[in-house]
Amino acid sequence: MYAKYDKGSRQPPIDVLEATLLRIITSFDDVFIVIDSLDECSEREEVVQWIHSVASSASGKLHMVVSSRPEPGIMQGLRLLSQLEEVSISGHQIESDIQSYLNTRLSQRDAAKWTSTQKEMIGAALMDGADGMFRWVALQADHLIKSASPRELAKQLKSLPRDLNESYSRTLAESPDPGNLKRLLQWLAYSRRVMTIKEIAEVAVIDFGGDDSGLPVYGADRRFADPDHVLSLCYGLVTEVEVNIESRSRRAPILKRAIKLAHFSVKEYLISEHILSGAAANFHTDEQLSHSIIAQTSLAYLLHLVKSASFSKDTLLSFPLARYAAEHWVAHCHSAGSDQGNTAALQQLQLHFFEPSPSCAMRNWIYLYDVEELDKLGLERKAEDLGSPFYYSYCSAALSARR
Repeated sequence: MYAKYDKGSRQPPIDVLEATLLRIITSFDDVFIVIDSLDECSEREEVVQWIHSVASSASGKLHMVVSSRPEPGIMQGLRLLSQLEEVSISGHQIESDIQSYLNTRLSQRDAAKWTSTQKEMIGAALMDGADGMFRWVALQADHLIKSASPRELAKQLKSLPRDLNESYSRTLAESPDPGNLKRLLQWLAYSRRVMTIKEIAEVAVIDFGGDDSGLPVYGADRRFADPDHVLSLCYGLVTEVEVNIESRSRRAPILKRAIKLAHFSVKEYLISEHILSGAAANFHTDEQLSHSIIAQTSLAYLLHLVKSASFSKDTLLSFPLARYAAEHWVAHCHSAGSDQGNTAALQQLQLHFFEPSPSCAMRNWIYLYDVEELDKLGLERKAEDLGSPFYYSYCSAALSARR
């Protein structure tokens, strides 16, 4: 499989990966698989179906442990398995685990400014309100440790949020930059892959209210001086990770610093009805709106590249979001649905992008993501060799439908 898919430079289809894993499993006498937090998976139904498939195909060899919140769909699916042993864990049964986590968290460098007595106060307050919620404890610990003074710490200890929803509501409502924060969260919730820190920071350069036409436009003066500012702007809602990002200009993936939502419950809260009744109601979003915002941001970003005097691999260093925007804007357009409120501006941006006259925006898009040769950059393509805007709009639509 490694050789078939260009030594790891191309992602194999899911069915090929499943078949390969099954062959590996059947080559051993005993195989142990642990699936943690199944409820946080967006394709949970497909995963449950896969569990059934692999369990029946590797019966006697496979030993599997699955953890999840008791979501009805998951429980109904798993209970159809033969030889299933179900273990229910209530809040008080994991108190010792939460205490261990707190001991570790309060011993970290950023908590060193607090005295032993103050740390004991933090630990006691969080254990008292935890009720088995690891995520609630982690979020409150971060905020309490970040307090600027003993007085502020004491004030926060007296007014801890009751649950996770109230925690997220406070975090969002207190943001000094709600507009950028909302768009960053929409991207992180619905991007088609994990975003690097440099990529996601570029989202801020698109101004959704700075043009008389009502369309989003590029504003260089909106760029964060330090891309890491996204970590502080989204504090408590995201986590930093390292991921391998595939590159068409290199044979092997590149390890980069990236950012993702800290927990699946962040996305759940943003799209829930609960948020509408609190102080963070303006942060409410849904899947189609989020995809529309991502697509508009991507198109506005690509349209700005028309102003570049030349276009080369070095351009990607100056415009970190260009590659993602080129590869995925079509898919986000299709996922935005047909609601006029979500798509009016998006349709106008697409018209600008595919202007009948020779379009520099379209040309740059092909340089970044040649829909005719998906396995490499199109930088060597000559402008006179490119097809018409209609041809590429058709190709991109067909590609998105195939995906």
